[in-house]
Parts: sequence; structure tokens; C-alpha cells
Amino acid sequence: MSGIKVLIVEDEILIAEDLRLILQRMGYQVIGIASSGIEAVQIANKAHPDLVLMDVRLQGAMDGVETARHIRRMADIPIIYVTAHASVLASLEQDDRSVRLAKPFSPLQLQTVIDTVLGGRQKQV
Repeated sequence: MSGIKVLIVEDEILIAEDLRLILQRMGYQVIGIASSGIEAVQIANKAHPDLVLMDVRLQGAMDGVETARHIRRMADIPIIYVTAHASVLASLEQDDRSVRLAKPFSPLQLQTVIDTVLGGRQKQV
């Protein structure tokens, strides 16, 4: 098991639960699922994830981009932005600590993106 802690930020519960199962099968520890930006910031502040899987469109006042900014102010946590809206993906900033992933995606695509973002810093338990 990798020991990597992942926070899922997704406002559609069926998608979030599917992501949880996929990530757990890959050996990641899912520390929480947040459906709003405020909830995501609170969980990240308490649980200190190693990675955040962030939907761009969320419930509440903050979207995924703003939520990611708040989380990144607390710690330099890699963010994987996910959305089904190609035009939104194209407008997102991308750097070595954040990448974009279009829905739908396969578990293999998700694993490849996670490996890229974490840069081989997989924890061993």
C-alpha cells in the first residue's frame, strides 16, 4: 500500500464514491470526500492530504479553482483538476504541482496522472 493520502472534491456523490473505490484499489488512502469548497478546505486543513482530486464545478460559493487556491495557501499540495467541460480545462493553469484530467477517464489514465504529479514520491508503508 502506498500510504498516499488523497482528498476527493466532487459534488456528485456517485462519481465521488466510484473514485474512492478506484483509488483504494490502487492502494491510496482516501481521507475524505468533500462536495463543497468550504468542506474541502476544512478537511485539507485537518487531514493534510498528499494529493487532491478536484472537480472544477462544486456546490456552494467557491468553485474548484478557488478552493484549490485556498488549499495551496495552507500547503503545497498537488492538485488534479477534473471536469467534463473541455473549455474549462483549457482555461486552467497547469504547473508541476497541478494537472488537468478530462472526464470520463480510465483508472489507467488516473494512475498515470497521479504518478506524474507526485513525481515518484510514493510513500511506502
